[in-house]
Amino acid sequence: MKHLLEYILEQQTKGTHSNSERLEELRNWLKNKKYEDYVNTLNKMLEDPKAKTLLEEGFGSELGDVEFKYSAKLIPANELRPTQSEIDVDKSLKRGLSLTDNIDKDFSQEIIIANMPLVTFNGKWIIDGHHRWSEPAILNPEGKMLCFDYKADITPEEMLKAVQGAIATVMAKKDQKLPLSKVEGTNLYDKEWTREKLEKYVREHITNAVIQKLATYTDIKDPEKIIEYIVDNALDLQKSNRPLSDAPERGLMPQTNKGCEDPKNKQTAYPSHKGSALNKLATGKVDKKTIE
Repeated sequence: MKHLLEYILEQQTKGTHSNSERLEELRNWLKNKKYEDYVNTLNKMLEDPKAKTLLEEGFGSELGDVEFKYSAKLIPANELRPTQSEIDVDKSLKRGLSLTDNIDKDFSQEIIIANMPLVTFNGKWIIDGHHRWSEPAILNPEGKMLCFDYKADITPEEMLKAVQGAIATVMAKKDQKLPLSKVEGTNLYDKEWTREKLEKYVREHITNAVIQKLATYTDIKDPEKIIEYIVDNALDLQKSNRPLSDAPERGLMPQTNKGCEDPKNKQTAYPSHKGSALNKLATGKVDKKTIE
């Protein structure tokens, strides 16, 4: 059986279906489809010049009429939860255990890692920036992180689709596929990461300079207690900050910093930048051209 997208493109080539008819078929087929199917379909569309017109001319659906409210806000790290199923241990801890500059950022009044705030949904769900979140979530769980937070009466999975759809419209203009990350490292949520294994990992990577720096921020003076503090926080994250049920793997997640029409603009995810994919979601309603 042919993939529906192939059928729709055939009808376009034959001239037997109008754009609106093809769009309606595509909407109906994608409705309630899993996030992985949605992302794969977007990439198939971006591979074919004819299919890209569906993005450019209007890739709307029921999400096209969703009202979004956007605000920049500070949210404690321990109140956030992932929408992806995997959190890389190395990306969560390795740099923070070895670089004192990272500790200073993790304990700042407005935590911003790698010069990019998190993208969050309904004050709870991380849409983009999982590894920018996980380090301070372990080293300073109550620290407040600067977030681009979007509120809407939809599910977290639908929000992931909305962001990927917005990025796809940008990629169509750049003649590129969706920017997807590579899957690397071991997952902190795997059962293998027991207290004993986490403690061994921390001891192997933490430096004396970081221990001293953490002592100034936490008032914990004993190096052994510092290690215990980090391990306890990592275990708390495993238990209390669980991923979204049926969360996709991290390789399929939105990469908002790459969804920009202006390659010279390094801070590409900022909603205030007109070339940013998130700019399409920051105006109150989603542009019908950006969503499934």
